[in-house]
Formats: sequence, structure tokens, C-alpha cells
Amino acid sequence: MSLYLNTDAGQQYSLATVAGWGLVGEWADHLDAAKYPEMVHLWEYGWCQDVPALRSEVGTAPPPHDRNTAHTLDTLSETLRHIPDDAAVVVSDGMTQEGGDSVEESVTFHG
Repeated sequence: MSLYLNTDAGQQYSLATVAGWGLVGEWADHLDAAKYPEMVHLWEYGWCQDVPALRSEVGTAPPPHDRNTAHTLDTLSETLRHIPDDAAVVVSDGMTQEGGDSVEESVTFHG
């Protein structure tokens, strides 16, 4: 199953598989929450309201030791570059709440 990074403006970005996101979680569990609060919060709660801080933390956090986790973090980093600073983001399975139409644009990067 795939997971997505959705913005409060209705964009949906392909992020990772459940397994890939789980590897990011294992990596994030070892981060210092005082130094990387937004990344830890994104992992623990699935959302973030400070995209610039999250973007910075993903770029400066210690690199993971395996290529699968690194690939997912690269995807997250690339995605965050395309999201406005004033957006809020949430990790989801791509389904909208109660059949709502909150996803206005689905974006996939090829790189």
C-alpha cells in the first residue's frame, strides 16, 4: 500500500510504501526530538505545520544507514521543496475524510 503527503491546500504527493515509511520511522525513533522536533512529530503524529523547519531537519539530520530509508527520505525532501512554506502536511493512505473532495491535485515526481 502507498502513503501520500497531503497539504491543507489539497495537493497530494506520492511519498512511500507502508514498509518504506516504517523504515523512516525506525530511523526517526533515533533522532534527538529536541534537535529534530518536526521530523519526530511527523513520524509520531503524521502531520506537520512548519514545513520550512521540516525541510531543514530532513536536510540536516544524520543520514540513515540503509539505501531504502535514504530513498524514502530523498523523496520526502524533494516533495517538501515543492510545498509552500505556509502549508500544513499530513501523511495519509490517500483517502479523503468521509468521502470528501479535499485532494485537488495529485503530483508524482519522476527522478
